[in-house]
Amino acid sequence: MARVLLTSAALIVSSLATVARADYEYTLPGDALWPSAADWEVARRDQSADASIFVRGEPGYDLTGLYEHPVFNERSGLPQPAAIARPKTAEDVRGLVLFARRHMLRVAVFNTGYNSDARSTADNALVIHLAEMDSVEPDIPAQTVTCGGGAKMGELATSVTTASGGTLVALMGPIGTLGVWGWAVGGGIGPLTRLYGLGVDAMVSVTVVTAEGDIVTATDDNEHSGLLWAVRGGGGPAFGIGVSITFRLFPNPGPMRSFMGMYPQTDYVAREYAAAVQNSTLGGIAYYMVDIVGVVRILAFCFGPECDGFMSDIVSIESCLGYRPLYCREITNLPFPMGFLSTFGTTVVNGRSEWVTGGAATGEIESSVLAVNTWTKAVKESLYYKRRCWIQSCMGGAASTTDLQGNLTSVALGMRQSQQKVSCLVEWGSDVSSDGALAAIAVVHRFEREALAPLSPARWVYWNEAPHAFETEDEWTVRYWGSHDRYADLLDVKLAYDPSNFLTCHHCVGWNFSAAVDPAVCPSNNCSCSNNPTGACSLLP
Repeated sequence: MARVLLTSAALIVSSLATVARADYEYTLPGDALWPSAADWEVARRDQSADASIFVRGEPGYDLTGLYEHPVFNERSGLPQPAAIARPKTAEDVRGLVLFARRHMLRVAVFNTGYNSDARSTADNALVIHLAEMDSVEPDIPAQTVTCGGGAKMGELATSVTTASGGTLVALMGPIGTLGVWGWAVGGGIGPLTRLYGLGVDAMVSVTVVTAEGDIVTATDDNEHSGLLWAVRGGGGPAFGIGVSITFRLFPNPGPMRSFMGMYPQTDYVAREYAAAVQNSTLGGIAYYMVDIVGVVRILAFCFGPECDGFMSDIVSIESCLGYRPLYCREITNLPFPMGFLSTFGTTVVNGRSEWVTGGAATGEIESSVLAVNTWTKAVKESLYYKRRCWIQSCMGGAASTTDLQGNLTSVALGMRQSQQKVSCLVEWGSDVSSDGALAAIAVVHRFEREALAPLSPARWVYWNEAPHAFETEDEWTVRYWGSHDRYADLLDVKLAYDPSNFLTCHHCVGWNFSAAVDPAVCPSNNCSCSNNPTGACSLLP
């Protein structure tokens, strides 16, 4: 197996890198290596004509785009990076990495910011914002599509539909503004998972810029096959900065049928929903959404010819509330994928939030829906926070029968064994104190620990919607990837391409090395780099 062939070499690299890791520290303002204005000008000259670098304190430096999807970083508030770069090419990214290495700057990689823990930014870091690298290039004869590291789902869906005349589709996530790369490397759950598998199962090749500044393309058939295995589920930029990714395309399963309704939040509705998705065809998916006190939204979609039974089961759930003209009735012959994206819309979280997730195997679907009902009824919205839950019955099917030994992908077996994903959050406004935020977070953590985790196969947690709280120091490595052995294999690949552990983020592979434990570049977890105009770190009171 390709990843095993790479392991022995990686172990040698790992032993050689131990000293470098132990002494590794990122530079801070005032240090000799901290870039001067002249240094930043040199970095700009090395970039292509349309690329840009915005340095803190200079015109154009704007954090608004980094926190469009608000998050709460328990360790240092909202991080304040040293600079934000927007490269246009892989060579631009390479130049930025080499600049950061020369100055020992931390690197953070940003696309859309859909993550729960400010992983895509960091204090005093060089943020590499990939939004300009958003190309989508379908190859219809080869039935593949290649996306830049900054491409988004809406662009992917539109380009493939146009180029193929609607005959082919790419696997995708549920939201048009979601980044393709981040979605894929976390596993890739979406509306076609049951029919065709996870996003990682369709991944043909990736091109990354490594921490050493090399531009590497990995396929199943070349010397970098172990890297491709790791990227297929390893999450984050730990193995390199993704500048290109290629997927297989699939026959369009349309036309699509859809249903939307609002219901009183009762156990009867929960059980009827669970029974419908329990017996769903591979083309049938549904969403059970609790974001209004006492009310449940149910969205259902079905692709292909075998939809009558599933859609009938959904439509026949009694007590639908006709708040809007399109509610409580089925709509047929919608084009896929554009009809799906326009129907589902965009998930909006207005305040800061903390997410937790879990899965549910076939036998636990009803239990998970009832658990969400119980928690959201018990935890009433308060002055300080709101609570929301979304149950996505769009897993299982083809994903549950593909690569169960993990020879081609590095996702946890618990992810493949789940038939639905449960995501819950608490959300609060910017006027809430840190103590109030932590109190709200404790509520959702307790729910995850007591209710979601026992129902999730092997207590699996989705890396892209991860909780802060784990009971043991290395519990996250098992819950994300399934076992200590799987994490050790990922770490071997990591060290083969990044022996000094330069590319890190919270709970990324390699995060548990002592020199990389705090992603805010603070000397300990009780400090902040964000609250000082210079960006220097200081202890919190």
